[in-house]
Amino acid sequence: MRLTDSRLLRCLCLAFGLWQGSAAQDDYHLAEAVDQPELVSSWIDRHIHYHPRMAGACAGVVSHHLLAGTRIAGFFQALADSRQGLATQRIVILSPDHFHRARAPIVTSAWPWRTQNGWAGTDADWAKTLDGVAFENDPFLKEHGIGALVPFVAEYFPGTRIVPVLLHQSASQEALDRFAGSLIRQFDEGTVILVSADFVHEESSTKAQRLDRRSLRVMKELMREPRFEVLDGITADNRRGLYVLAKVLSALGRPGLELLERTDAALLVKMNVPVTSYMFIVAGGQ
Repeated sequence: MRLTDSRLLRCLCLAFGLWQGSAAQDDYHLAEAVDQPELVSSWIDRHIHYHPRMAGACAGVVSHHLLAGTRIAGFFQALADSRQGLATQRIVILSPDHFHRARAPIVTSAWPWRTQNGWAGTDADWAKTLDGVAFENDPFLKEHGIGALVPFVAEYFPGTRIVPVLLHQSASQEALDRFAGSLIRQFDEGTVILVSADFVHEESSTKAQRLDRRSLRVMKELMREPRFEVLDGITADNRRGLYVLAKVLSALGRPGLELLERTDAALLVKMNVPVTSYMFIVAGGQ
């Protein structure tokens, strides 16, 4: 694939927030690539075919860099396959607050997202039952941690509502524990929790592979025994989201993880460049 390829250029722009998307208009948000339906369709048409062994997954970890668009599509197809026969009423998306716009440590929005093929509504009433979560709209402006995933939710889980959550880096363990406790109380089989996360940033592909092996090992330990102090062993932009997920899955007695794929930007573009790395994981099987 050549850098002059317009599709690759658009993917790179979207991955690094240079393309229009996730902007707020009136009382709704715009998903990433909302004005590029053919691009989203190309990711979906060419999605990677994962074959998850896990049945009844209620959670997962997925990238928010659209450079990996075919992998993100493949992840959502795998999640849908794992949940075959289960009704999915809502998908909670835990994202880092990339641009540090949130005034509160944990925020959500009641506004829906407009996607390339319709709308993704929010489950605001359910979100109101969560402890320590403030309602703010501005932090979601161009927040790709949410906006990059909404088009795939709309495609693979049509009609399912989302609960978008931004976790600010100031969120304390106490706040996260309280929030996780309310997720546990409100959890049912119609709920899915996703951690929107990328892993190593701006390192060589070789170093990223080594760091990702360590991160995966620590994540598996974390899911069995959630301890805030072990998060330093994970190289990722959403360690707080992973901690919350671990608290929930551990309490539910469903700590299993299944890695679908680990990759990075250098492998995707076939160039020796500093990378962001990605892991696609389904979790919490029955």
